[in-house]
Amino acid sequence: MYVYLLGIGKALVAELYSYDAIVFAVAKNPERLAALKQEFPKVETRAVDLEDWEATRAVIVEIGPVHFLVNNAAVIEVDDFLNIRPESFDKYVLHDFIIYWGYSVQINGCA
Repeated sequence: MYVYLLGIGKALVAELYSYDAIVFAVAKNPERLAALKQEFPKVETRAVDLEDWEATRAVIVEIGPVHFLVNNAAVIEVDDFLNIRPESFDKYVLHDFIIYWGYSVQINGCA
């Protein structure tokens, strides 16, 4: 499971943890991962920038087969909808595409 470790992501970890699920939390911030590990000792944590394809692939390969993926990664830039720059919109779409499709395919062994 990939989590940002705040709000919904942390709640997802807590819920899965309550069912004794094997959870791998992958996030950019090592300090937040350490805090999560302290609160949920059985959670395995890996620090990586999910926008870095090669680094994320290396982490996923290290983890091994993943049977269930929860994507809670997000990017936000607050502005009026009509003021959003094309490059910002592209970043949001690309971010979700990379996280959801790119890594999901790799996890399932199709890439």
